[in-house]
Parts: sequence; structure tokens; C-alpha cells
Amino acid sequence: MDDSVRVVTWNVNGLLDKIKRGAVLRYAKRLGADILLLQETHMLGTKLPFLARYGYTQVFHAGFSRGSRGVAILIRGSVPLVVTKVTRDRLGRYVLVSGSMGGHPYTFCSVYAPPPLTSTFLESISRLLSEVQEGILILGGDRKSVCRERV
Repeated sequence: MDDSVRVVTWNVNGLLDKIKRGAVLRYAKRLGADILLLQETHMLGTKLPFLARYGYTQVFHAGFSRGSRGVAILIRGSVPLVVTKVTRDRLGRYVLVSGSMGGHPYTFCSVYAPPPLTSTFLESISRLLSEVQEGILILGGDRKSVCRERV
């Protein structure tokens, strides 16, 4: 029996369009994505229930405004992740999901760092991860820019 879990991270640059949503999720299915770490969903949480139709029964999202930012973690119903903690950014830049699979702790994080990228943002993400991470960290994201500040 194969107990591997395939994780895919993807900046989708918006899921407001119904045709694009379907295309993205059909492609994720073709890839065999068990867990999707999405950036730039451009959606608010009320628009996410449609994802369950594609087998993603656990959906965790942090939105900012319609048409801007937004990150999500989608988990297939077949993935035996028991979620113990969810941390969301009110500005739609990150969402973290901690839990366990097969008795092992994991933390999944989807990050979108819109420009301008600053060392302050990077430090805050690092600090947050050190505070909430449980077990193995799976981090996916999009920086969109290079940090030009001296650290």
C-alpha cells in the first residue's frame, strides 16, 4: 500500500473565473495533488465550498479582498490529516494548518508575499513558524519579489 501524500504549491493568479477554477482543479487532479497550497486565490472564504466537488473536503483559506491576495490549503478527503490548529492572516498572506498523520505531526503553510517584500514580513513569517510549527514543516509560496533591504 502506498501511503505517500503528494503536495503541490501553485500561484493560481486568481480563481474568480468559474472556467479557470475548474481547469486548475482538473489539472491538480491529473497531477494527483492530495494537498494543494495555493497563492493569489483572489477569493473570499464564502466562495470556497465549490472545492469539495473536486474531492478537497478540508479547505483552509485566508482572504483579503475580492480580486486581491488570498491563500488556501486544500486537503483531499482521502488524506488522513487530523487538524489540530489553523492560523490565518487577516491580510490574506498566509494560512497554516497543523495536525497529524499516522501519529506524526505536520504543519502545512501557504504564503503569498506581495510586493514590496520586506525583511519585516520575512521576519514575522519566520517568527510565526517558530511559534506554531508542529513536526515537519511543508512550506509553499510565492514571494513575487526580491527583498532589497539589508538584514
